[in-house]
Amino acid sequence: MHMAARCLLWLLVGCLSAANSQDASWALVFPQNDAFGRPKHPSFESGLQPGPSVRYSSCAVQLPSASGTGGGRAFVVTHGYFFDHLTLQPVWLDDAWVFRLGDHNALSAAGHWSPLHLHGADDPTASSKHVPAARMSHSCVLHGTSLVFYGGSKDGEMRDNAYHSFCYGDVWELDLAAISDTEESIHQPTARWKQLWSHDPAAPGSAPVARELHSAVILPAQAHIQPNAPVMVVHGGVDRSDTWVFDLRKAQWHQLNVKKHHGPGHRFGHVAAVSGTAMFLHGGHDRFPIRTFDDLWRLDVATATWTLLGSTPFRMAYHASTAFGNDNLWLLYGGSRDHSCHDEGLLVDLTTLRAAPLPKPSAAGTLPIPRYRHSMAMSGDTVFVFGGESMSPYMYHNSVSALLMSNTAAWVASLAWSTLSPSSPGQDGAFDDQDGAFNDASDASGGLAVPVVGALLAGAVLALVHCRWYGACCLAAVLGLLASPTWACCQMVGFAAVQASRRIFIMFNDYN
Repeated sequence: MHMAARCLLWLLVGCLSAANSQDASWALVFPQNDAFGRPKHPSFESGLQPGPSVRYSSCAVQLPSASGTGGGRAFVVTHGYFFDHLTLQPVWLDDAWVFRLGDHNALSAAGHWSPLHLHGADDPTASSKHVPAARMSHSCVLHGTSLVFYGGSKDGEMRDNAYHSFCYGDVWELDLAAISDTEESIHQPTARWKQLWSHDPAAPGSAPVARELHSAVILPAQAHIQPNAPVMVVHGGVDRSDTWVFDLRKAQWHQLNVKKHHGPGHRFGHVAAVSGTAMFLHGGHDRFPIRTFDDLWRLDVATATWTLLGSTPFRMAYHASTAFGNDNLWLLYGGSRDHSCHDEGLLVDLTTLRAAPLPKPSAAGTLPIPRYRHSMAMSGDTVFVFGGESMSPYMYHNSVSALLMSNTAAWVASLAWSTLSPSSPGQDGAFDDQDGAFNDASDASGGLAVPVVGALLAGAVLALVHCRWYGACCLAAVLGLLASPTWACCQMVGFAAVQASRRIFIMFNDYN
């Protein structure tokens, strides 16, 4: 009897799984092409279908004219980076492409790429003065029919026999209104960029520090900021914890005066979305101390207040995301943690604060290779995943995978939803939004254990080799500066350890 009931249960689960797979299914809609793994793209006359080169840390947005219902499904991708293993040189990209899947109700037909403008010397009509400089780790957000582009970096460039690393702080706009989502020709008029803000650290006025791996969203018009003017909100980045607002109409910045020790704080490689008039932020990474986050935050721009909503079952950095369902549903996918890439996904309901893991497909080989620093965009009922880098196998990507949600409501209802775990800033990490002072109760013991032990050992070694007191102080100070304020808490411990060890050493010698 029990065996029959168990068989019936498995039969029902199988039927439900089959039904769910019809509601949401993965497919490869543009294959990996290693011929594109070069800075120069294949010519249109060569017989090869054109497309962007392999890359990671690019960005993508939906093509505004692509409705997905009666029209095509399309997205735009621009800039990025890959390392050329043949020449052993880094390659930063400044090209932009549009991918069209066409008017299909299934993913059986492959899509195609069209260039908006090509990379560097590949496009003789391009002018470097009218295109954002080649870079990676920037942000792109869709504002009406325009792509708004901000920040990024160019790390490790070789000039004058030396490596140079720097970030950008400029803001650009790419007008996509004239780009068709159903145009079958691969040739398109060159899309035009317009610079909205030129970053000049020496210029007077308020502006954010140039940054990379930050998050950015477009919020609707906020009366307390500027009537009838949407704004771009930017948070974080590498070694950054501040939150800034950019008025798209006046091209002006101002910083939100977030209360100290209340907010996501220092993090990078996180994702953000908008639902209603609020900004939501998830995950990311921090260097001091090294850790990856699973928390979900909400920003009320009107009051400049961050609220920690809870912990998710998705601890991840360098992932990608897209919102749908009137921006109430937020899909997070891929990323890295613990030095490995993942193909996990999480769907978050931003109204009920529930989360559900993304089911794995039953058909082998349809899920994208685990990756991080990829791009995502949603057009109509289809989520696109492009580019990125994977560790196993180690490779850069330029393939396009798509998740088709033919019956979104049924698919969402079938997921295993759970309420977010409550948490407090002391558990998930609250930081000073200005100077980054760490204020995490969970790391008060474990986080300080290693620095304290290190300081004690350093003090003992210095004492045994008769190192002078000022030398020990200098070493401890350098450690404090290099390893963030967490180490600063240990400097006095180190000083005391040095002095005590020296005294014990002297007493031991005198005794003998």
